[in-house]
Amino acid sequence: PAATNNAAGTACAVTIADVSGTASTLEKSADFVKGCTYALKVRAQNTVGYGDYAQESYVALGVPGAPTGLTLALSGETLVVSWTRPADTGTGDSTYVLTNYELEVTDNQASFPDTGLITKDDADVTHTTGAKTLGVTYNARIRASNSVGPSPWSNVHGVVSQLMLKFPSASLTFTAAFTSQADGLITSLVSWSKPTETGLGDA
Repeated sequence: PAATNNAAGTACAVTIADVSGTASTLEKSADFVKGCTYALKVRAQNTVGYGDYAQESYVALGVPGAPTGLTLALSGETLVVSWTRPADTGTGDSTYVLTNYELEVTDNQASFPDTGLITKDDADVTHTTGAKTLGVTYNARIRASNSVGPSPWSNVHGVVSQLMLKFPSASLTFTAAFTSQADGLITSLVSWSKPTETGLGDA
C-alpha cells in the first residue's frame, strides 16, 4: 500500500502472494482495505527472461454504506422524505462521490417490490412527493450507489409512516328550534348531521 492507514484510520497492510499465469487477465483475492491505495506490477516472461514491470496504482473501493436517518413528514398533502448521506461512500469515509440514491415509497405494504424507484443525486438529501391519498399510510426505504454498486437498503426500523389527515368539513345540516316554555324556562332543540369529510377523505 501507498499509505499506512486510510482516511478513516484503518490499517492498509495486506499480505498478497505473487500470481503468475499465461492468461492476459489474472485475479487475486485479498482483504483489501477500502480507501487504501495499492500498487500493482506486472511483467512478461519468455525464454530469454523477464521484461520490465508495468505499474498501476488504484484505490480499493467497495459499495457504500446504507443511508441513515430516514424520516417521513407531512407538509400539507405532500410527503417529504429526508435522509442522511452515508458515512462510508465506498472508501471507508464520505469523500467518494455517489452516483445516485434510489428511493422507494409504497402505500400500505410491509414489503417493497423492486419497482418504481425514484433516482436522486448525491447532493440530494430530501425528496418531496406529489399529492397523496388521504387516509393512507406511506412507507419508504432508500439506498446509495457508487461505481461499484448499490448499498444495502436503509433499515426498515428507521422508516416512519405518517397517516395523512385534514380538517373535517362543516355539517351539511344544522337546525335549532324552541320547543317549549314552562316555569320561565325556554327549551330548545339543536340538531346536526355528521360531516361527509371527517379527515380521511370520507365519513
